[in-house]
Amino acid sequence: MYATITEKKTRGGRAGEQGQHADAEPKETRGKGGMPDAEAITKMAELDYMGPVQVEFFRDVLLHMREELCAKNIEGTCNLLADVGADIVDRASAEEGHALVMTAQIRDRKLLAEIDAALTRLRNGEFGWCEETGEAIGVGRLIAYPTARLTIEAQQRLEVRSRYLLQ
Repeated sequence: MYATITEKKTRGGRAGEQGQHADAEPKETRGKGGMPDAEAITKMAELDYMGPVQVEFFRDVLLHMREELCAKNIEGTCNLLADVGADIVDRASAEEGHALVMTAQIRDRKLLAEIDAALTRLRNGEFGWCEETGEAIGVGRLIAYPTARLTIEAQQRLEVRSRYLLQ
């Protein structure tokens, strides 16, 4: 189980002041650029949670996600500006395609905002810690969902409350 708030504070706080440095990681577990890959990050000791190596890993992951999203958004915008034929069927088809692209762009903008918020939490030393409970979110969850703000348990409670309020 991950550290509670009290245990975290006694070991050096959120910003990852405790733990090993990148040099302590075996070279064979390193990915491109000398950084550990997701498997090595997952295997790191609990004391290394959100230490400098993991912070740098997740910063790279989030920045890569952001770059891909921005490139995809530019491509989608260029497709919207493509010439539409004069035929009414072509126009209708193009408009349907535009509606789908616009829906995807709205979803991507929301994800981009989540990525930016995660990068801000990373800079503030709050990344990887549940906003509701202050507990560690967990490396496995962050690898699967790098913009996570809550532990799985806190997210489940939120979803139950949401369903209860909708009824």
